[in-house]
Amino acid sequence: INYSNIEKVVFNKSYTTDFTVNVYMNANNDLQFVYDENELTLVNIFDSKGSLLYSQNIQLNKGDNILSNFNSDKFGKGVYLIRFYSDKRNVAAKFELK
Repeated sequence: INYSNIEKVVFNKSYTTDFTVNVYMNANNDLQFVYDENELTLVNIFDSKGSLLYSQNIQLNKGDNILSNFNSDKFGKGVYLIRFYSDKRNVAAKFELK
């Protein structure tokens, strides 16, 4: 049996964890959420198996934001995880398509 070497990993960034995101579908079937800052953010959406279904860098604004290029018809019914990555935070929220 061969084992790999153990490597020490040091993370140089600390992320804020005191921020929550409320995600919902609006009347136009767009994914909408409220964000608390203006910042460039990588938005990823994963299915319940952990497969990456959507990934895009987006300039988010403080307040309401809409992923207008999000097509819920391609995703189908189920529970999904949306994750927001920026220099300041790493935040995730669940949402359900019915």
